[in-house]
Amino acid sequence: MQFLSRWESQRLSTTTRGIPLVDGLPIEEIAGQDWQPSRGDLALPALTLDGAAFAANRDLFLRWCKSAGVAVAPHAKTPMSPELARSLREAGAWGTTVANIQQAAVLLASGERRLLLANEIGGLAAGRRLGALLGAYPDVEFHAFADSQAAVAALAEAARIADRRELSVLVELGAGRAGARDRAAVEATIAAVLAADGLLLGGVATYEGAVATPDADETMRAIAALMERTIEAFALVRHAAPGRPLIISAGGSAYFDVVDGARHSAAEGFRPALTLWAEVLSRPEAGLAIAGFGMRDASFDQGLPVPLRVFRDSVAQQGLAETLSVTRLNDQHAFLSVAPDGTLAVGDIIAFGISHPCTCLDRWRVILGLDADGVVTRALPTQFG
Repeated sequence: MQFLSRWESQRLSTTTRGIPLVDGLPIEEIAGQDWQPSRGDLALPALTLDGAAFAANRDLFLRWCKSAGVAVAPHAKTPMSPELARSLREAGAWGTTVANIQQAAVLLASGERRLLLANEIGGLAAGRRLGALLGAYPDVEFHAFADSQAAVAALAEAARIADRRELSVLVELGAGRAGARDRAAVEATIAAVLAADGLLLGGVATYEGAVATPDADETMRAIAALMERTIEAFALVRHAAPGRPLIISAGGSAYFDVVDGARHSAAEGFRPALTLWAEVLSRPEAGLAIAGFGMRDASFDQGLPVPLRVFRDSVAQQGLAETLSVTRLNDQHAFLSVAPDGTLAVGDIIAFGISHPCTCLDRWRVILGLDADGVVTRALPTQFG
């Protein structure tokens, strides 16, 4: 199977949000355009990635992982950008995580060769699809989750189709989402793996974010209880697979520094890297402004976008963003509350922070990378399918 066509051979046009009136611009020439979202060069709205912030976050996280004695397989489902996944691996990540078979296909086609599919794949039909994919990449190291005998049967079908002798299975523990709920389910899953041809016990896995609640103390207790169950399951897997290297996988976006048993507060050093840019379209009445973005452009499931900076004629307007708040979105409009003494004007460009990258990035075919001066230097196409 051939790799996906290199994005350097692609061309940008007005069919891609954020790209101004150009037709067929080679993607490798984007750095020479001197586009700056703060002065209105882009076709707003546009989504940008601060290259320096991304690199700083990446390096901080990988240093924390090293200090904590853990390896990391960053989840590619957030940006679905093979280029970003590759940059993380080249900087020291152990591998790459995906959420489903389609994402695995994208990352395999881009050259990744160690994948963790952090989910159950479905039934036998899904097993056949996964088997066909793995058969095309016999050199890939692949690990998948299972929380039941049915999930194991699907992976056994994948191993059969791919003619693989050792497809690694991680027994998933869970609460609130997928995952075995009790010891009996764990033992049944282990037994199913041991009885299946082509499978081997690779370890255990869980996702602590599914037990989070609005109460911080309750969340910490729930995570602690889940970790205890996961450790118990790991002991059962170790007993069933003595002497074999095993994986214990946990750690989502919010609580990764909790699952190893001690808070390191690494999250406090992260810098926001994504910015949504939009223009003020209307000031129809006192206290209200309408900006040119909406639910088609931004996440809103974990909070509305937050105004960070306001630019007028390319000049940052000090203190003006603090007078604004987004109150609601419709499909292509944002409604902003403006303080009585706010001076926001039609044509002002606002940089917004977004609350949930996973449900924002999937709205964008291309993320535009910015340098330290706020100039577009690269285009990062996404591969959400």
